[in-house]
Amino acid sequence: MSQDHVPNCDAGLALSDDQIRERAYDIWERHHRPEGFEAQFWLMAKRELEAERRMRAEPDAGEVSAVPAEEVTEPNPTEIGER
Repeated sequence: MSQDHVPNCDAGLALSDDQIRERAYDIWERHHRPEGFEAQFWLMAKRELEAERRMRAEPDAGEVSAVPAEEVTEPNPTEIGER
């Protein structure tokens, strides 16, 4: 097994260390290159890449189904204050 292989339960979602490293670097740059957040950016990068792969594997998973207009009701102002 290659050092760059990251084990994953779903083989179709396996990511290499290089892919995660590149994304983590991009995230680090977007956040103005702060010191001491390597682990957080690594995890963020891994989650982003995994989510992108899931979306490509399941294209309908990211779609939000519309609620028919006749099912939409106006909020009751007395209920809003109770929450």
